[in-house]
Order: sequence, then C-alpha cells, then structure tokens
Amino acid sequence: MARGLVADIGGTNARFALVDSTAPLTLQNQRSLKCADYPIMTDAARAYLADIGDTQIDRAVLAVAGPVTGDIFVQNNGPWRFSISALGPALDIAILRVVNDFMAMAHGVAVLPENRFTSIASQTTDASKAGPWLVTGPGTGLGVAAILDPHGDIRVLESEGGHVGLAPSNAEEIEIAREVLQLFPTLPWERVISGPGLRILHEVMAKRDGRAMEQTTPEEIARNAIDGKDAFSITVLEQFCRFLGSAAGDMALAIKARRVCLVGGIVETILPFLQQSGFRARFEDRGRYGDVLDPVPTLAVSGTDVGLIGAAALLDRTRKGPTS
Repeated sequence: MARGLVADIGGTNARFALVDSTAPLTLQNQRSLKCADYPIMTDAARAYLADIGDTQIDRAVLAVAGPVTGDIFVQNNGPWRFSISALGPALDIAILRVVNDFMAMAHGVAVLPENRFTSIASQTTDASKAGPWLVTGPGTGLGVAAILDPHGDIRVLESEGGHVGLAPSNAEEIEIAREVLQLFPTLPWERVISGPGLRILHEVMAKRDGRAMEQTTPEEIARNAIDGKDAFSITVLEQFCRFLGSAAGDMALAIKARRVCLVGGIVETILPFLQQSGFRARFEDRGRYGDVLDPVPTLAVSGTDVGLIGAAALLDRTRKGPTS
C-alpha cells in the first residue's frame, strides 16, 4: 500500500511521519531530525526515508516555517532554501504540497480531542467552541494562524502575525524595546517571544540591571526559572510571559477570537510557570475593551505532533479532492 509522507519543518527541528489512507490521522514512524545537521531539506527527507526502510510514498504534505508565496521557499529562521516544483521529483513523490507550518498547526488543533487542551487561566476547556480560534506559539520564531470554523468545514487563515510590531505596555518595556533596537533594525513580536527571543530578553534585561553578560541558552533560562534556582531568570521568564499575553491579546482582538490555543514545545515546557505568571492579566488588559477578552479561554495544547497531525489532515484532503 502506498503511503503518504508528512513533515513539520521548523527552524530547529524537522519532524517526519508516515500515514496511510486507512488511518489518515494516525502517525507512523515518527522521527525528529536537527535541521542544522543537513545542508539542504532534501537530504533530511532522504535520511528519514532511508531510516524507516523501503516504503512507497505516493504523496506528501510538508509544513514549513515561513511564508509560502512562490516556487522558491526560504526559511525565515533556518538554513534551508528549495524549489517546491523540483522537490517532488527529487524525492520521487508524485503529489506534493508545501504549506506554512501554522496552517498545518491550526488544522491539527482543529481535530484534537479536548484532553489535549489545558487551561492557562480559570476558564474551562469546553468554553467557546465556536470560532474563530487563534492558534499561536513561540518556537524558533512566533507562529500565528486562525481557525475560522473549527467544527464545520475547517478553514484556516494563515498569517505572519509574529512579525507584527511589538507594542510596549509600560515604561520598563519601552526601555527593553530601546535596548533590543540597539541590536536589530526592526522589533517584531517574535524578536522577544521565541526561543532566541528569550535569550535576547535575558541579555538586554541584564544590561539594564548592570549585570554581567552571561552566555546562556533559552533552555537554561527557562529551567533555572521553573526550578526557582535563579531570581533573575524568574524575572526574565515572567517578562516573556507578559509579552506573550500582550501579543496573544492583540491578535485575539484583531480576529475577535473565541478561543486562544498556544502550541509548541516552549509553551509545554513552561506551562506551570505560565499559569502562575502575568500572562492572563496582560491578555485581558484592554482598557475599555477588556470585556471582549474576559470570557475568551486561553489554552495550552500538549504534544509536539500537532503540526504533523495537521499535515496529515491536509494530506487526507488531497486524496478526497480540493484542499484549503
């Protein structure tokens, strides 16, 4: 039986799996590869297919981190660049579709059971099942998409909302923004709400406090904050959560979202901290428009397979007819 290939390709990791038509949303042979280990995307895909052995692949959906606007795809936050039209022949796959990673992420969120959602505040997970839903999450960058009708004929609006300009909410955040602009010519939300963004926040906040500029990783900052080992790391991660709450609230207002779904490994890692942070207060802090977001649940989505599940859902549509 010919099977389909699905992939969720971020700036750091490329996740692959197989699916077949008898169980279109069941992922088989999942693997995660480091993008930096492969000069080109084709090498990573070939390495995965070689690892799982002799299989017949008749079609594929690849979800990639960045805008898909023409034949040449360039990763925003990663090393790869490739021609979409040449990729299918190079991998000997007859039908291949390349989509934005948060297009796939949103399709995945739309088909997940409720036990994959955890409240970030006091709202229950079964509230506001009507659309639209905002799907966002920090990774190597900040992804954003919207599910317009999560319980009908699923329609997803992809976006590059992570590149919307950061909006400071107080004097301290204005100073942080000034420091970041000393390092970069632009200041989108993803500059501070992402894995690299957490490290940048640590750097500029240390500079403002007159602290020694320590070389540290986002993983170390998060771990030190969650474990309570370092008061400064706690302060940095708290600011990260507040920025995330502000950005999520802005985007939710923009589409009048009735549910906000936070996805990705960072959210899952910091979830206990996030639930106790100022995230939700900042999300709701809208002045005269606060009552618009007060009833909107903010939920963390568990698992690193959400993008793959969404790619599998899109792959199933290619078997049935037109895709969206």
